[in-house]
Amino acid sequence: MRINKRIALIAASFVLSVSSYSQIVDLKLLPTEEPITITFQDALRLGIEQNTDLKQTRYGIALAESDAQLAAAKWLPSASLSLSHNIDAKKNSTEEPETSKAGITVKAQLFDAKLLVELKAKQQLTAAARQKYLYEQDVLLRDVGLAYIEAFMAEATKEIAFEEQEQYRLQIIDVKKKVEVDTARPFEITQAEYRSRKAHADYLLRNQDFSGRMGELGQKIGVQQFFLLSNIEISSVYLDEDASRIVGLATNGLDIRVARAELKASSFSLLAEKLDFLPKLSVEFTSAVRLGSSAAVSTPTTPWNHTAMFVLDLPFGGSTFAMIKNKQANYAIKEIAVQAKTKEKPLIVESLKQQIKDSEVVEASADLALESATLAKKDADKLSELNEITSVEHQRAISDLFSAKYQAVNAHLKREQAKLKYLFEIGKIRELL
Repeated sequence: MRINKRIALIAASFVLSVSSYSQIVDLKLLPTEEPITITFQDALRLGIEQNTDLKQTRYGIALAESDAQLAAAKWLPSASLSLSHNIDAKKNSTEEPETSKAGITVKAQLFDAKLLVELKAKQQLTAAARQKYLYEQDVLLRDVGLAYIEAFMAEATKEIAFEEQEQYRLQIIDVKKKVEVDTARPFEITQAEYRSRKAHADYLLRNQDFSGRMGELGQKIGVQQFFLLSNIEISSVYLDEDASRIVGLATNGLDIRVARAELKASSFSLLAEKLDFLPKLSVEFTSAVRLGSSAAVSTPTTPWNHTAMFVLDLPFGGSTFAMIKNKQANYAIKEIAVQAKTKEKPLIVESLKQQIKDSEVVEASADLALESATLAKKDADKLSELNEITSVEHQRAISDLFSAKYQAVNAHLKREQAKLKYLFEIGKIRELL
C-alpha cells in the first residue's frame, strides 16, 4: 500500500536542533526552507559514504597487510656496517698506537619452518580483513535500511494519528449540535471529548517517536538537516530465486567466508607453533678491512678478513607447549563458530522467506479490511447526518477505520523489513544500491 506524504500539509510538530531532532515545537510557527527528500536508496548510499566507523574499519585491512609484509620481510637478508678506531696509549706497546677498521655483516635466514607457516597465517588474516570490511558494509546497509523503514513507519502512523485526532475534534462539534436539537445525549459530548483528547495524546507520543527515529536515521547517514522520506518498495530477483540456490548463496555469505578465513589463519598459526621445535638454520657473513694507522710502516697494507658462519638453532622450551595449547583452544572456538554459522544460516533464510510469504497474506487481508472500514465509515457519516445512528456507533466506525489503517501500514512495512533482512542474510543486500 502506498503511503501518501503529508509533511508539508500537516506541518508536523517537531524540528531539528543543530545536531538532533530532540526538541518538539510546532513547525507551523517557523519559516522553513523547502526540505529535501532522501529516498531509501539515497539513505543506503549515504550510509556507506558518511559512516565514520566504516572508514575506521578500512585501517584494519592496512594493519593486516602490514603484518603480512613484516612476516615476509623476515626472510630478506639484513646487513650492518661497523667502523672502529682504536687508540693504544701504552708506552711499551709493540702494536700501533692508533688503528682503524671497517666491516660489513650480512645475515640471512635459510630455513625456519615456523616463519614460513606464520607468513601463510598472516596472508589469511589479510584476506579475512578484506572480507570483514565488505561484511561490515553489508551490516551497515542493513542497519540503515531498518532505521529508514522504522522512521517511515513512525511517520506514517503519526500522520494517521493526526488524521484521527482531527476526525474526533470534528465529531465534538457535530455531537454538540445534535445535543442542542435533542438528537444526542450530553454524555456523548464527554465521550467525544475523551476520544479526541486521547487521540491527541496518541498523536503527540507518535510524533515524539518519529522525531527520535528521524534523529537516529540522520546520524547513521550523516544528515543533520530536516529531510523527507519516500515510499519503500524493495524488489530483487533473489526474492523469487530457487530455494536450493538461495541456500548455496547463504552458506557462502560474507560472514561465513570471514569465519572460514579466520579459521584457516588459526590453523596455520597452530601449525607454525608446532613447527617451532624444528631446527632453524641461518648464515652470517662478515667482511672486515684494516684501514691503516698513524705509525709509520714500511709497506702499508689494507688486509681483508672474511668470516662465514652457519648457525643451527635447536629450540626447546615449556612456553612453546603452553602456546600450542592456547592456539588449539582458539582453533576449536573458531571451528565451532564456522559450524554453527553454516548450520544456522539455512534455517534463518528459510524463516525469513516464510515471514515474507506470511506478510504478503497479512497485507492483502489488511488492505481488504481497510477497504471495508472505509466504506463503513462513509455509510456511518451519511447515517449520522440523517440522525439514524448514535454518536457512539459513529465513533466505532471512525475507530475501526483508523485501526485498519494502522494495520495496513504495519503489514506493508513489516514485509519490507523481512525482505531487507532476507537479502542481507543471503549476501545480496548490495543489490538495493
